[in-house]
Amino acid sequence: MGFESRISIFLTIVGLATLRVGLFPENVRPWHGIVTLVSLLFGGLSAIASYRLQKPLLSYVSIVLGTLSLAAGILFNPYIGLPRESTTTYLGLDKGAMERMVIYPILLWIIGFGSQLAGSIKKINGFYASSLCFSRQHGSMRFPKALS
Repeated sequence: MGFESRISIFLTIVGLATLRVGLFPENVRPWHGIVTLVSLLFGGLSAIASYRLQKPLLSYVSIVLGTLSLAAGILFNPYIGLPRESTTTYLGLDKGAMERMVIYPILLWIIGFGSQLAGSIKKINGFYASSLCFSRQHGSMRFPKALS
């Protein structure tokens, strides 16, 4: 599987799982927990996998944020299946605080990645597109050879 396919699949899974987190509120068990885990897992993987699409500084930050999110997700495991009213703490953090430790690195990555993509938009052959996805050699919209 090529690089562009992998990042597209990861981002699609994150988007669909995040949509389902909203469709299945916390009281709809086990679905809310399942789609939350899928969303958080693929959010961290997307951040790590996108490093080849980013400029050097942001690519390193994105790897760190993805790794932090996945590590916090592993630490979040004891909270899975606990009722909403649970006062159980792990590592001194309650369930909501630990869930935020997983989500915030993903949100920071999304802001940085989206900002970089938006900042690289140019008008090419009459269409607006990110210059990261334009190959001058082939004169068409596609990922450059160096990114595939």
